[in-house]
Amino acid sequence: MASTDGVPRAVKFATAGVGGVFGWVVVHPFNTAAVRMNLAASQPGYQRTGFLSFAARTASERGVRSFYDGLGAGCLRQVFYATSRFGLFETFRDAIAERRR
Repeated sequence: MASTDGVPRAVKFATAGVGGVFGWVVVHPFNTAAVRMNLAASQPGYQRTGFLSFAARTASERGVRSFYDGLGAGCLRQVFYATSRFGLFETFRDAIAERRR
């Protein structure tokens, strides 16, 4: 079934999911570093540092790949979350626009 702009709904849902996954791949390392920084701050004797110095120290201790730990779960979440959020947005937007005509 096509929407009002001629793009099939399946394509809208698919591109929404792929876009969400690509976005998460970019954001995930920063999110991981921020979560680790917050957890480290709750430990006794933690010395506060800036985000970049914390991330650099973590990369030297655990390796850069450690920032991508849990990426699969985040991507799977985005497949469902972004697909439904953006896909349904387009669907409902088109339905409301059609109803207003």
